[in-house]
Amino acid sequence: MRVDAHVHFCDASRFDELEKYRRVLSLDRVFLVSLPSLQKGNYNDAVRFALEKDPEHYHGYGCFDFRRKDFTDQIRSMNDQGFSGLKLWIGKPSIQREMGYGLLSGELEEAIRTAGSLGFGLIVHIADPPAFWEGQGEYSKGYPPFDSYIDVLDRFLTRYHQIRCTAAHLAFLAGGVEKLGSLMERHENLFLDTAPGRWFYKEIGDDPERYMSFFEKYRQRIVIGSDSMFFDSQDMLFPYHSLEDNIGIFRTMENFFFEEGSIDDPFPRPDAGKIQNLNLPVQVRELMIGDNIYELR
Repeated sequence: MRVDAHVHFCDASRFDELEKYRRVLSLDRVFLVSLPSLQKGNYNDAVRFALEKDPEHYHGYGCFDFRRKDFTDQIRSMNDQGFSGLKLWIGKPSIQREMGYGLLSGELEEAIRTAGSLGFGLIVHIADPPAFWEGQGEYSKGYPPFDSYIDVLDRFLTRYHQIRCTAAHLAFLAGGVEKLGSLMERHENLFLDTAPGRWFYKEIGDDPERYMSFFEKYRQRIVIGSDSMFFDSQDMLFPYHSLEDNIGIFRTMENFFFEEGSIDDPFPRPDAGKIQNLNLPVQVRELMIGDNIYELR
């Protein structure tokens, strides 16, 4: 079993590219993740298109349309349409401000609990890379500190402790592995995915022994996710990623975690250079890139 647990499929016209992505990378399952938009509502229709075309290989995480207030009805509709999970992007500071809701907003509680009762899993984006709070970073002025968002995740996991929750991007705590480990110990419902596959490489590569121990300890609760993006070329939400870009993102991530050698640091930092691969043991690889996905669907 080979999986990618975090792909943003947001343009139905690129389905043939998505299929090629899956075949080139020999992926048996791909989890397609929608996002919210105040202009479009969300990208659920694109994900649903893929689910209807090939339900054997694709699973879908839908997103709320925050222009509407019928959140519980939206969850039931997603369930009827074949979605198997809910993406909550409102832990991201800029999106929380734009949408007007946070992970602990009371207006969402009934809907999230309904999602759990229907067997949905959650993918939660919390915070952003800590560098965004430094210097003249995007969140350096007018936003709460980074740690306050991690506290929100802690409270969220306690509130919804009966619902399986995946913190995307290693919860942006690759530079704080002790805190990440503490969250994993306190919350048995917490999984992690490795998306987006570029910001954390240096943090992990600078202390490989500690991170090898972390990944081995929690190997049954971490899944590979690339954060690959299939948007319309005119969509300005993210820079355009070609098929080749997306394949390269996955291969860089896979090489870093599971192969010998080194990679070029893909994060645009002034001191970017070579980073030593982690080269995790094969038994960890088999869980992260495949078997753990049975826990998520």
